[in-house]
Amino acid sequence: MTTPWFYSRERGFTLMEIVIALAVAGILVAVAVPLYRDYATKAVVTDALAVAEEGRVAVELALAESRDVGKELNALMAAANSARSGAIQLRWDATREAIVATANIPTMGTRTVLALVRKDGDWRCVPAQADKMMSELIDPKYLPASCRDSAPMSAPKTAPLAGAATPSSAPAAAPTCPPDQEMVTLPTGSACTPKCAAGNERDKANPTQCKAIVCGPNEEKIPDRGCLAIPPKPDCGAGNDAFRGYSASNDPTWSCMTACPPGQMPGKAFRCIADPNAKPAPAATPAATPPAKPAAAPVIQTPPVQLASIKCRSCIAGAEDACEVLHEEITCTEPNNYCVTFVDNQDDGSKIVKRGCANFERVRVEWYQGTSDDDKCRERINVQQNLAFTCTFGCTTDNCNDNLRPSTESLYQPN
Repeated sequence: MTTPWFYSRERGFTLMEIVIALAVAGILVAVAVPLYRDYATKAVVTDALAVAEEGRVAVELALAESRDVGKELNALMAAANSARSGAIQLRWDATREAIVATANIPTMGTRTVLALVRKDGDWRCVPAQADKMMSELIDPKYLPASCRDSAPMSAPKTAPLAGAATPSSAPAAAPTCPPDQEMVTLPTGSACTPKCAAGNERDKANPTQCKAIVCGPNEEKIPDRGCLAIPPKPDCGAGNDAFRGYSASNDPTWSCMTACPPGQMPGKAFRCIADPNAKPAPAATPAATPPAKPAAAPVIQTPPVQLASIKCRSCIAGAEDACEVLHEEITCTEPNNYCVTFVDNQDDGSKIVKRGCANFERVRVEWYQGTSDDDKCRERINVQQNLAFTCTFGCTTDNCNDNLRPSTESLYQPN
């Protein structure tokens, strides 16, 4: 009797079937992996082009207002890369008038991908290989078609102004603004926008918006005039004090006048005010009346021994709004040989930070007498606090104002 075929055949796959399956899988992997790599690379390059487009607006505004283009791009990247972990960087090539975009691409590392070149007011996107700006370049096949062809780009896109008049597209004269509006210059032309309220100024990064005026070290906010520099405190000699006041033109100034009596200190408007650090006089005890002696001269607060110069952190010019994270080292010489940090905490928990140099009097009055015992200005200054207040920190060692609150050892304290 013959055994049916379905009983005689062995179970499982043959060697040939396994080889064929592996070959098919290998072909699929060989095709899919390069396609995925190309897709991921094109996504990063497209993102780099979008960031460079934002940089065009910052460049046009900086050129129109004669400001440092490189610093404007640095300020833009400080905000843009917070969501990208530094994957994309822009730099300004002043020689070529070009925005150069560099990206960190998976499997390739850091590469220069494209450049936006400005010529005669027009912008063109060109491949990095065509511009020959760096050795680590990227294949043009990953670029958008507009960059491969180096075609002229459209004007930078800006948000419409709320409640503002729109300039005419015809080459006519700039529009005349209503009394409650003022003219601003945008990459697309001139436009009218509502005037800033008292105590606010035009935001240089976004001219259609206003922001609160925050004065830096050695400056004072004067109504309707903004921040004015406070001149150095004069040496008035023994028996006299320097009083803060204002000139006939309402500029901050100093005047030497007779020293304040014990227990008081110079205030503004050339008046003496109570000294919060003054110690109460000891209670009088019955004693024999001593012989009359000449009256002692008033004790004048003198600065402690301090180095003639000190290294401090200061806001980067053109990026003052980002001073909380962007600052540089400067040398501060006497009488401004102290480091100071000013923190303006907002209702929403955000902080406006200014860093720089200060003299002894400002450190003593604004820090030690002002905010040194404020609980909000202690360790809590490093956490979000949703209320409005200000803190001033004064310290005495090199780069002591690098952190938001200097170390306890470096903060000024009277001997």
